[in-house]
Amino acid sequence: MGKALYLGLDSSNWQGEHEIKHVPIIETIPIAYDSKPILSMLQNLNEITHFIFTSKTAVQYFLETLDFHNLSPSIFNAKQVLAIGKATQGMLKEQGVDSNTPKVATQEGIIAYLEALDLEKSYVCIPRSSLARGVLDTYLQKRQISFFAFPLYETRMRSIAENINLDNFDEIIFTSPSTVDAFFAQFKSISKKNSLRCIGPITKKHLEKKQLQLGFC
Repeated sequence: MGKALYLGLDSSNWQGEHEIKHVPIIETIPIAYDSKPILSMLQNLNEITHFIFTSKTAVQYFLETLDFHNLSPSIFNAKQVLAIGKATQGMLKEQGVDSNTPKVATQEGIIAYLEALDLEKSYVCIPRSSLARGVLDTYLQKRQISFFAFPLYETRMRSIAENINLDNFDEIIFTSPSTVDAFFAQFKSISKKNSLRCIGPITKKHLEKKQLQLGFC
């Protein structure tokens, strides 16, 4: 059995042919639970009709925010909740929150799902990372759908290079564009034996772009 280096935050759901060494190359830091955007969202909570969660991390920090303000997940009872990915949906379900998830676990997949909905009188809330792509924003603006997207947490790089020898791994697993950027910021070369694998088409596209930029093709 070979060995794989898993760079994402959570390897618990990963299934692969190699033995996993989980070394997160990023970390997340919640933005203050009483930040101005969060307080603004809470003030308009009754107006929100839809929540969109793009990751498990967004769910985690949103639930912590609710707890900080003495609110419970029951606030979702009268809302439509959309989740990107089965893991994100599963985390919501653990809190008794029903949600729908698109066939493709990306913002583009959410957009395809929204295309079939009547959102004329909707107000969409998107709690997310400060590094999130703006694809959903552009789509909602074009459809003239009211929405409020705000940063719930920051993503930062963790230094791991001094403790990792890439020659020991057959496979390197990237889980997000942030893991790609953090990896190539620390490792200036890759071992010939390293196979690079991505979770999701957006991460794959970002990796290919980074490899072209740095000449790792």
